[in-house]
Amino acid sequence: ATDDFNVSGATLSGDITVTAPTGFEVSTSSASGYASSITVGGAGSVSSTPIYVRLTATNAVGTYSGNITLDSPDAAQVTIAMASSTVAPKGLSITGLTGVDKTYDATTNASVTGTPSLVGVVGSDDVTVNDTSVNYNFDTATAGTAKAITAAGFSLSGSTATNYTISQPIG
Repeated sequence: ATDDFNVSGATLSGDITVTAPTGFEVSTSSASGYASSITVGGAGSVSSTPIYVRLTATNAVGTYSGNITLDSPDAAQVTIAMASSTVAPKGLSITGLTGVDKTYDATTNASVTGTPSLVGVVGSDDVTVNDTSVNYNFDTATAGTAKAITAAGFSLSGSTATNYTISQPIG
């Protein structure tokens, strides 16, 4: 999502530089041309020009805020406060596992075959699933067919793992 405002000026001795706070970028077009800083107009008058503001596409998970600054030679600096914006972690799911049948033993212990793999990773992000501490269980200890297995203990690692959350598989 983008926010926008208009900038204009009269009797300017130079252009207007619009600088975004960390984590944001600005443009004079809602569709393209976003950068951390842009230049609008020139000396003289600048007619009302829309400025579009959005979060930077590569932001890590976190909350971003700050002031946009408008600077022009021989003019007072203007600041525009940005509302706090949050980049939330993306949820991932796990596939690649199949439950194994067992003979009744009065426990809920279950086992699976396969290799867990992540679904939903963005691009070439460095995130992997850890399955060394996973426990698998049937919902009850009674015998039955097509019983659901729950898993607990999957975790994520990698340099971009904090940008994600993981749902423990049930099936």
